Amino acid sequence: MEEIVMTHFLGLNISDVPIEKVIDKLFSGEFSNKILVTPNVDHIVRYHKEPSFREVYDKADIYLNDSRILKLLSNNKIHNVVPGSDLTQCIFERLDTEKKNVVIIGATENDILAVKEKYRTRTITHIEPSFGFINRPDEITSIVTKCLTYPNSLYFVCVGSPQQEKLALALRDAGVKGEFLCVGASILFLSGAEKRAPKIIQKLSLEWAFRLLQSPKRLWKRYLIDGPYIFILVLRHSFRRK
Repeated sequence: MEEIVMTHFLGLNISDVPIEKVIDKLFSGEFSNKILVTPNVDHIVRYHKEPSFREVYDKADIYLNDSRILKLLSNNKIHNVVPGSDLTQCIFERLDTEKKNVVIIGATENDILAVKEKYRTRTITHIEPSFGFINRPDEITSIVTKCLTYPNSLYFVCVGSPQQEKLALALRDAGVKGEFLCVGASILFLSGAEKRAPKIIQKLSLEWAFRLLQSPKRLWKRYLIDGPYIFILVLRHSFRRK
């Protein structure tokens, strides 16, 4: 298979590859037993501010740029944008021609039913952790035990960051075999529970504003208080390169 071009930016080695190549590598088994994460502005900020998050994030294997804003801030040194939501949609569109089991950790049973109906697939196993599960070792053990019965599956770990990265690491460390995709709310977009920004808004790098308007109470701090710290990180990065 074609080698992946790596672009180093703000402390991470971004796998700078088009979404079509990512899909091919996933279904070919090239990403077997690897943890895939999709860095966005929020992740990068927390990576530099929170040592505990950085420790977990550093143990992932594949970093796909989720953000058009990061692409712009890199002065277009990052060539590809692979949003987790687009990646998830493309994977499900390929499932009708690929024999691959899918395990979704997160979302609700209604979301899973909607996805099954939309893509006419029955090869989905659903695990719905309880709120705060990441702090309950017995529940993590239960999730691991269930996943061990579904080897060589695509694991969509959709329980929010950093819970999903921690859980993916726990699964891999426990010997669960497969590909681990930490893709946040992607299943909610796929099911229609949450609405994505129109394509024109996405192309204008304003999807964050669309999401903020949809969920202001939940997202205002992330986008308006924490997010702007990314500009300080970029300035520091620029000065160090000079």
